[in-house]
Amino acid sequence: MSHTILIIDDIPENLKVLSRILKPEGYKVRIANNGEQALLSIKNNAPDIILLDIMMPNMNGFEVCERLKSDEKTADIPVIFISALSETAEKVKAFEMGGVDYIEKPFIAKEAIARIRTHLTLKKQQQDLKKALQHLKQMQVQLVQSEKMSSLGVLTAGIAHEINNPVNFINGGVIALEMSFNDLRMIMQKYDSINSTDTGTLNGVLKEIELLKSKYEYDDIKELIPQLIDDIKLGATRTSEIVKGLGVFSRIDVGEMVESDIHAGLESTLKILQVKYKNGIEIKKEYDPTLPVIKCHPGKINQVFLNIINNAIAAVDGNGTITINTKTFKNKIDISIKDNGNGIPEEIFQKVFDPFFTTKDVGSGLGLSICHSIIESHNGKISIASTMGEGTEFTISIPKIK
Repeated sequence: MSHTILIIDDIPENLKVLSRILKPEGYKVRIANNGEQALLSIKNNAPDIILLDIMMPNMNGFEVCERLKSDEKTADIPVIFISALSETAEKVKAFEMGGVDYIEKPFIAKEAIARIRTHLTLKKQQQDLKKALQHLKQMQVQLVQSEKMSSLGVLTAGIAHEINNPVNFINGGVIALEMSFNDLRMIMQKYDSINSTDTGTLNGVLKEIELLKSKYEYDDIKELIPQLIDDIKLGATRTSEIVKGLGVFSRIDVGEMVESDIHAGLESTLKILQVKYKNGIEIKKEYDPTLPVIKCHPGKINQVFLNIINNAIAAVDGNGTITINTKTFKNKIDISIKDNGNGIPEEIFQKVFDPFFTTKDVGSGLGLSICHSIIESHNGKISIASTMGEGTEFTISIPKIK
């Protein structure tokens, strides 16, 4: 595809000379005699590159360039200044105004063609880089979501186990309550059959009721029913807590940051991971009661907590302590997650945030790399300290945004 070049010069002879140089090279050439005409032409159909004279009446080249660079639609069009002015100050100003090059008059054909070709190539490379960057950003978003879903997938069995326990409470309670109610119903039906005007019948029915009470263990049922109701309530409460924790953890992030409670995010993450640490691992919470809500993407921050705490659980290997500490400072908050596991060897320590690096038999190796990217996207920092035989500590710093 041939490139379009717009030449802007108030001297017709200069326009002719440049046109004769460029057209044989296969370029489409458009011309403008002044700044106003040029801006209108560019607005209607932007060229690939502009050759711009400096000394023009009404609106000089510097003013035209300034107008172009102030408009995001035209800011990326390369501008090469052309002028008979050879003073260094003029050349410096041309570059300061946003020009990419400077060609002195009279024109040397080969030099002009070489400079134009170079800047068209650079423009193409910049466009390709922008596309590649955009693609990388899209891939990063997909990887973050993929890693989050992967983490949740690993925990699905544990979450199902956590929910099954209280559900079994509820089911067992309902079945026992139904059986107890059926026994009580037999006794209540006898009470309903009593005729208060017939003394003989009344005494007989009361004896039958006493026999039924003994047969169905009436006194035990009276004590059992409140217990069954408490079990059902407890099961429903636990299920509600788990579902609430999942809801907090998996908040869908919108474009803008929102105010979020960091402690609530930590608690929801611990609730999800509870099945993995409840036997033998102690969780110490050293929460700063003055910790404010902060603006962040809570879903992504919770993903960071999940990854680091999950790693800490693996590090202590079923028997140890994980300490979670929060602190507030003037312009930031810190979250520390420390385990007393074996620590990280020196040769691995420098690579923990590298993409695709993993020491596990399964996993993408993207977890900590994505954690690093998430915290950086919040203009924060994530650091690690580890001592062999003593454990590892991750510290996350997130700035307070007003």
